[in-house]
Amino acid sequence: MYFYEINNGKFQETKLDKKECAVLLSKDEVKTLKEIIKRAYSTETQDLILTASNAYMCNPKIENQSYVRIVKALVDHKFVTKTKLKDPLYYIHVLPTAEGYLNFVKTFKYPLLRQNRETPNLEYKVKFTKAEIEELKRNERFKSINFDKCLEEVEEE
Repeated sequence: MYFYEINNGKFQETKLDKKECAVLLSKDEVKTLKEIIKRAYSTETQDLILTASNAYMCNPKIENQSYVRIVKALVDHKFVTKTKLKDPLYYIHVLPTAEGYLNFVKTFKYPLLRQNRETPNLEYKVKFTKAEIEELKRNERFKSINFDKCLEEVEEE
């Protein structure tokens, strides 16, 4: 079991205190929860619940029990799931052009700016985890890049 807290719209894996309890969400419910958070106007609980309510009324695929579990997770700001969630990936959009994304040539590990598309031969690395980005922040070559303002979260497929 994996325990997550919802902090400012992001899922953070943490340890569940033995005295605590959290609602168990399925993989599909976690996906729906993520969509609700993304569509909400803010991460305030009332906005999240309103967005969840709208999603429930507009989507006949969301069952009553799923809706209740999702709302409970939003109210409690935590949930448990059986599968570990993947770390989010980010594009690093350095310049405001289509060619302004930081890429790395995998074979030689040198950076360049180009589009944020992966090529079929996987020659370029275009998606980065938070840990990889933190490592880049410490690299002297990239000290002039404000990574926190350049990140674009990769949409899940």
